[in-house]
Amino acid sequence: MEDRENGSAQDERSTWTKPGFLIAGTFLLALLVLAGIVVVTGSDTGPSRDSARPGPTAGPTTAAPSPSSDQGDCPNLPDTPADEPQSAPTKGVEWTLLRTVALPSSKAAGPAVHEGDVARCYAHTPVGALFAAVQISGRYLFAADWRKVTKVQTVGAGKETYLRERAKIEASQGPMTPEADRHGQMAGFKFVTYSGSDAVVQLVHRFTNGSYVVTPVTVLWERGDWRLELPASRAKQTRVTDLSGFIAFGGV
Repeated sequence: MEDRENGSAQDERSTWTKPGFLIAGTFLLALLVLAGIVVVTGSDTGPSRDSARPGPTAGPTTAAPSPSSDQGDCPNLPDTPADEPQSAPTKGVEWTLLRTVALPSSKAAGPAVHEGDVARCYAHTPVGALFAAVQISGRYLFAADWRKVTKVQTVGAGKETYLRERAKIEASQGPMTPEADRHGQMAGFKFVTYSGSDAVVQLVHRFTNGSYVVTPVTVLWERGDWRLELPASRAKQTRVTDLSGFIAFGGV
């Protein structure tokens, strides 16, 4: 187990465990080896490419289905605002824990469909993109069935590398288990860009040592749902002292 001082340094450098989650022990050291290869996020300045989303209690609506995703039809969701939120979404928002990681949801913005560890079908809106960024980022890292989450809800040049290298690490060191006092929790966000085809959101995570780490996350609208992009190049994380300039948003 690394000591707290080392843990404080690692929370900023561990790009494989975006958005800012900190994992202790030899597993983290192995993940850092991948840091320059596999990341979850896009760039600080905008989408990485030009192109063409709490709780598990949120369920499908009875509205007509939206365009079919590769996992099945998604219901139309009532969230409609096209503008980036200027305050934290709170109406109908619930937070639930996925293995100690708090994730947001709502019946308006999604996820509308839960299939095991996969939470899919997000509104084609900025809030839908935000929820998708937070949900998928947490699930592909910490869900027990992280392989399925990665396969169906991520895209990008880093996807296959992530699947292959994480499988190798877990084969030698065992499955990763998050520790409640050693990873970051969602604390705030800021949109960098948004369009109907992609969104870049800076997610801020708070650590138990009081530090805040900012990670830019890219989601793309593909095949009827938001997908998390796993690019091949390393993204830049930054440390901030507080949430100035960000919208506070968190469940714990």
